[in-house]
Amino acid sequence: MDESILKVRGVTATQKKQLAELSKQRLGRASASAYIRHLITAALGENPTVTAETQQGRKTPMSRLEIRLQQGERFALIDLAEKTKSSPQFYLVSLLRAHLLRKPQLLGAELEILRESNYQLSKIGTNLNQIARALNAREIRTVDMETIDALTGEVKKHTQTMRTIISANLERWDII
Repeated sequence: MDESILKVRGVTATQKKQLAELSKQRLGRASASAYIRHLITAALGENPTVTAETQQGRKTPMSRLEIRLQQGERFALIDLAEKTKSSPQFYLVSLLRAHLLRKPQLLGAELEILRESNYQLSKIGTNLNQIARALNAREIRTVDMETIDALTGEVKKHTQTMRTIISANLERWDII
C-alpha cells in the first residue's frame, strides 16, 4: 500500500479531541487519524468498516455483539456450523467477514483438510530433497520413475484438493 502523510491546517485542539471521541465510539479506538481515514475511504466509495482494519494492517480491539435469533434460525445456524466443523460464533464471524471483505473464509472442516494436505505436501518436499541430495552425492545414479510418479500424483492430488476447497468456499459465500 502506498502510504503518505497529509497535514491538515486549521483543526483546533477541541476538534481533534472530538474526532478522537468519534473514533472511539465508531471504530473502537480513540484516534483522530483513524477516524479521518475512515471518512476518506467512505467518501471515496470504499468500505470504511473493512478498510480500518484490513487495509491498514492493524488489528483493532475485539468487541462483543449480541444477536437474537428465532429458535428455528438458531437450530439452522447450529446445524450449518456442525456441518462445517465450526462453532456457531466462528461460522457467523466468517460469514460476516466473507461479505464485508468479499474474500473467502475457511471454516473448521476446510482448515483441517488444508492442514493435512500441507503436511502431506511437506512430506513430499522432504522426499524430493532426499532424492536430490542422493543424486548430488552420487549415492544413486538413477531415480525410480515410480517414486517420481507417485510424488507427482500426490502434488496433483493436493492441488485438486485445494482447488475444490477454494471453489466450494467461494460458492458458499457467494463471492464468485
